[in-house]
Order: sequence, then structure tokens, then C-alpha cells
Amino acid sequence: MKTMYDVDLKGKTVLVRVDLNTNVTNGFNVSDRFIEHAKTVKELIKFGAKIVLLSHQGRPGKKDFTSLRRHARELSKLIKRNVKFVPDLYGDRAIKEIRALKNGDVLLLENVRFYDDEFSSKPRSTEFVKRLQPLIDYFILDAFSVSHRKQTSVVGFRPALAGRVLLNEICGIENYVNHISHPHVVVIGGGKVEEPLDFMLSFKNVDNFLVGGATALSLMSAQGFDVGHESDKAKKIIKKHEDKIVLPLDLVCGRGTFDVDDLPSDDFFDIGAKTIKLYEEFLKKAKTVLLIKPLGVYEKKKFENGTRRIFKFVSTLRAKKFAGGGDTVTALKKFNVLLKRFDYVSLSGGAFLAALSGKKLPGLRVLGYYR
Repeated sequence: MKTMYDVDLKGKTVLVRVDLNTNVTNGFNVSDRFIEHAKTVKELIKFGAKIVLLSHQGRPGKKDFTSLRRHARELSKLIKRNVKFVPDLYGDRAIKEIRALKNGDVLLLENVRFYDDEFSSKPRSTEFVKRLQPLIDYFILDAFSVSHRKQTSVVGFRPALAGRVLLNEICGIENYVNHISHPHVVVIGGGKVEEPLDFMLSFKNVDNFLVGGATALSLMSAQGFDVGHESDKAKKIIKKHEDKIVLPLDLVCGRGTFDVDDLPSDDFFDIGAKTIKLYEEFLKKAKTVLLIKPLGVYEKKKFENGTRRIFKFVSTLRAKKFAGGGDTVTALKKFNVLLKRFDYVSLSGGAFLAALSGKKLPGLRVLGYYR
């Protein structure tokens, strides 16, 4: 696998897939991933490359599905150099601006998800690729966070090089996978259950899953609890990992905390005190801990206790500690948990879980990572 450090990029036009997707619904909150990609851009400037950036923001139909104009301004502040925004992706204006680039210039093209070509089943045959490919010398995939998606801005361009952020993610994942000590405990939650359930179904090298969030409700439902989260996948997980899965003893809803044998008909947003104590007992014995997604609706003070207590407890352990997936980093930072206490913290969600599940990611295939 070739990287951005293996070739001379001076004077070369590089098309760089970054992930500047961030929270834009309540102001503009620059994410850790955004900051890390800015460091990649600064390195490419030092190399004397002509830099063309591709990114997305939100998904079609969502409130945060917006232009990248503000992203260019925020990126300019981080790299202390002007990032020119072009409200075009592969039309005449984009082509003109790319051809006019000088060494060290930075250009950010429009949100790739504004265009149907991004979602084509034949990426290499799109106008997006046909029009931009002749203008570039190298494609750099820096966004590990989208490497699990077979989208044109991820797999359409050649020759492909691995970027700085992607390299750091791969090294962190390899460090985790290759150095698991037992007992190995995975703490897994999440409000959206598909990715956690897929992960649990595929993952093998684990002694215990300590489960919270909607993921716990799905597994509890599979065991006969009336919590309204039916899932055939959850039933398969129970069958496969039943002796390894540790489910909550009590849950918190708007009306208070209830033991699982006496649950009212309600929605549940956190794990209770008995569950926290139980999970801490398992974690005390662990030699490797993987933290995946919050254990409840941690954004609300009333339901943050489970996530806060367990995340902080994990950070104090002498075990090897790894974290990633969705809102995990956001929650760690909210509760002032020092990330440096962890051996590795991933900036990715779905791609992180897919890689740990043993899936071969389309973006890494393009890079020649798999042999």
C-alpha cells in the first residue's frame, strides 16, 4: 500500500478525500476529525502539492445536508492559509479552478453528496471521474471514516495513496487487533442498533459484551423482555454469544429507575445503578477493554449517568484501552475523560466497526491494503 509519504508530491495535483462532516445544526462545531484532516492539508502544503479537497456534509433529506462554503472558511483558520471554495464539483468552473492551482494552493469543491454521481453503482464510469481524473496526478484517501462506503469519491480515482489520518487509524486498529489480552471486555451501546449488532454478530475474540443503549433493548427483546425492539439479528447474537453477553439489571426512563423484571411500558434512556456496579466488576478483571458508543442518551443530564460513570471508570483501568464508534469521542470529551489515557481512540464510526468485524473495506481495497 503506497502512502502520501512514498512519492514526491511537489508540483503534483492531488485530489484528497477528507471528511469535514461536522455538527452544523447548532452553530458550527468543528469536529476532531475536521482538525486532523487540517493537519494532513498542512503537510501537503509543505510538500508543495496542488491540493483539491473532496468532502461531504450530511445526507440527502437531513437538516445538516448543506454546502461546504462555511467549511472552507473554518479550514482556512486552522491551516492559516486561504482555502478557496468552489460551488461546483466537476463542471467547467471546477475544472478551470483546478487548472489554475499553484504549488501550495488549496481548493475545496462542493459537497459530493449534492451529486447523483457520488452514489453511482459504476463509479469509474461517472462524469465525476471522467472529468476530474485527467486533471490529477494522485488521489489521496485520508478519510478512513468513509472507507467502508463504495462511493465515487472514495473508490473512483487512481492512482490511490493512503493519507495521514487513514494511516493513523489503520495503525491503531492493527495495534488493537494484534495485541488483545484476556479477559477482553467490549462495552457497547448506541442509539442506532444496526452497526453494533452487525459488529457483535461478526466479532469473535471477546470474553464479555457489556451492553447498553438501544443495543441492549434489542438483545433484551430477543430474550423475551417487552421493550419493543424486535430484531432477528439480535436473536442470532443471543444464540451465538449467550454466555458472553451481560445485559442490564435495571434501566432508567422518564419516571425513574426500574429493575428489568418490573419494567413499565415506557422508553428507556440509560442503565441504572445496579447495572453500573455489575459492569464495573467485569471491567476490574479485564486486561483489554474496547469502548464502543454511549450506553444511553448521554446528551441529556437526566440520562448521562451510566455513560459518564462507565466511561470514566474505564479510563482509570490499567488494562489496554481502546475506543471508537459514533458518539464515543464526543461523550468522552463531554465528561472530561483524557483521551491520552487510551491506547487508541478512533475518529470513525461505521468504518471502525466494519474493520473490526473483519469486513474488507472498499476504500482500503483501492489502496491495495489487502493481500
